[in-house]
Amino acid sequence: MSSPCIVSTCPRPLDPVVGGPYCNIHGKQLRRCGSLEFTSLKSPERRPYILAARALLPPGLIGEMQQLLDSLPFVDQRNVNGLRPAAKARCILVNIRRQRGADAARLILAAAIGAECCPKPTSNERYRKVQVARSIFRLLRSQSFELFDKRVVYRISLQGGRAALALCDMVEALTYFWTKDNRQRIVDAAKNERGGAH
Repeated sequence: MSSPCIVSTCPRPLDPVVGGPYCNIHGKQLRRCGSLEFTSLKSPERRPYILAARALLPPGLIGEMQQLLDSLPFVDQRNVNGLRPAAKARCILVNIRRQRGADAARLILAAAIGAECCPKPTSNERYRKVQVARSIFRLLRSQSFELFDKRVVYRISLQGGRAALALCDMVEALTYFWTKDNRQRIVDAAKNERGGAH
């Protein structure tokens, strides 16, 4: 008889495909959300912090992100199979740049910093990084193309946890110190944003 899932309240057996002490459901949740217990941050939770970060971003930081985006070679979304996590993360960023144009650097930074400053139900580091990555990933639009006379819509998947961690690390290399110095300003501005929405 198979051992039960590591989550104490879960009666499901381990799934050998998942590759950990989890059932299939919790294995997917860990990869998707970064936590076994908590789901991802909702858009209404993140939005005030993203708007606050966007309003406070300095031109220098936006310029650094633009330089990073300009240095990345373009990789079509259809060609991500087999790529290592860091290469997949670069592909996500370069496709956001192509789709969002001149505003891409500012949008990426705001998404990352806003998710970083948004209150979370746990201090778990993996959860934090996955939530930052998913906030960035939501900027990516689907890509459509013709295949055998049919219109196909495709979008890179971020289900693998390692690609999410790589994406967070890549952007956080630019944002870490500025976010650390300005976190309280963003939190205060987000509170004002939420107050003004009522």
